[in-house]
Amino acid sequence: PSGDGDNALPPRQCPDSTAFIQPPPVVVTFPGPILSSFPSQ
Repeated sequence: PSGDGDNALPPRQCPDSTAFIQPPPVVVTFPGPILSSFPSQ
């Protein structure tokens, strides 16, 4: 049972790391166009 538990941790952390990296890029793109609109106005 010890081997099964260790094997279930790595696969779960893999998808978790990808989901955390996807949200950040979206937030960085939001302020990008907003900052450009400020000086344009």
